[in-house]
Amino acid sequence: MEAIQHTLVEQCEEFIRDHRLVKPGDRVLLAVSGGIDSMVMLDVFSRMQSGWNLSLSVGHVNHQLRGADSQKDEEFVRTSAQALGLKFLSDRVNVREYQSEHRLSKQEAARALRYEFFERSRIETQSDVVATAHHADDNAETVLMNALRGAGVRGLSGIPTRREPGSIIRPLLFAYRSEIEQYAIARNLRHREDLSNSSLAYTRNALRHTLIPFLNEELRTDASKSLNRVSALMRSLGEMLSFETAKIASDIVNVRDGMTVLSISALHLQPLVLQEEIVLGVLRDHGIEPTAQKVQACLGLCKQPTGRSLDLSADWCVLHDRGELLLHHRIITEPFTREIIVGQEYDFGAFRFTAQPLDGIPDRFHRQEGTEVVDADTVGHLVLRTWKKGDWFVPLGMSGRKKVSDYFVNSKISKLGKHATPILESDGAIVWLCGHRLDQRFSISGSTKRALELRFQRHPTFSPL
Repeated sequence: MEAIQHTLVEQCEEFIRDHRLVKPGDRVLLAVSGGIDSMVMLDVFSRMQSGWNLSLSVGHVNHQLRGADSQKDEEFVRTSAQALGLKFLSDRVNVREYQSEHRLSKQEAARALRYEFFERSRIETQSDVVATAHHADDNAETVLMNALRGAGVRGLSGIPTRREPGSIIRPLLFAYRSEIEQYAIARNLRHREDLSNSSLAYTRNALRHTLIPFLNEELRTDASKSLNRVSALMRSLGEMLSFETAKIASDIVNVRDGMTVLSISALHLQPLVLQEEIVLGVLRDHGIEPTAQKVQACLGLCKQPTGRSLDLSADWCVLHDRGELLLHHRIITEPFTREIIVGQEYDFGAFRFTAQPLDGIPDRFHRQEGTEVVDADTVGHLVLRTWKKGDWFVPLGMSGRKKVSDYFVNSKISKLGKHATPILESDGAIVWLCGHRLDQRFSISGSTKRALELRFQRHPTFSPL
């Protein structure tokens, strides 16, 4: 029993060093549910604490899904942390409300809330990393589950040792459940049992309790070890794909009108595996859960007629428009009208807008992107709004009027981009198609006495990649 205790601690230290998860002197927030895996992790780190000069704290999320048992879990972890002299942080979250609001599964909602809490707690405790107790059997189950769902290389890579961006680490990913259980017995560790872990209603539990044991018996193999081998190979392949994807991404993906735009023809020049990697990268960069189903749906949308769209999350949609996939946030297409006062700055969430007086009249000026200068004496009551049917203006450099919708078509601006482009008007006359074209009637000239600078800037949140 003594050997088991020492071996697991030593293996954990070696795994941490090999993968550079923690360094001496770090602050580590331990994510502890009260189950056997996390209680073993808590014990291992408490034994490493002195030798590594670690500053430890414990975080616990009460999902409030199991009534009194959830409260008992929280109290158990609190008492365990206090017995070790560690700071304890907890939060009670409403999984069902979050699930409904964001249209997620219960498991997805719970996971999102957990990671939100852990990041807040990491910042509060000034921790370098958050450690979760995922182990090798968890990884095997993830690989198998993803394979059955038709996942690509990323899904078959399983659970990463470090979740990018890199504040989440998995220091027990080398250990199998049997080793963790043996360690718990040897150390006489108490833990809480979650009865839902035995319910076959959940896919992961069905794999754990039924399919994997069946494979072990029928094929006379260790399915978990085989699946972890696949995981390691796919992770290595994934690193190579990331390198290849970085070389071609700029030819396929760009940002326009606050939307991420993928060229379908350029995408289709690549092998399927790289197509999937490109789409996965875009989903991740937008904070959209990068599932195999969403990747396949996006690639399938490429073959649909223009105008077809699909929802990727509560906040993000993707549209097929004339040979392009346009990924956009819902907020940029919501109709609005807002009075603009000169000298004030406005933040509309998707973009910022200002109209500021200039001290002098620029003889020559080089426009920065998203900036225009107009004759202040031609400007009256300013309103910023979305496009309306029938809008027209006099494009800078022209003398005749032109329909805004025709301008958008001629400029190859998508239908979605048309709705996402704010329009500045003065006393009912269009001054500027923000970020695109100024109206000739408001431009500065030799007789201009006062100038006004207009500035339109997309919010970084809506200009990923």
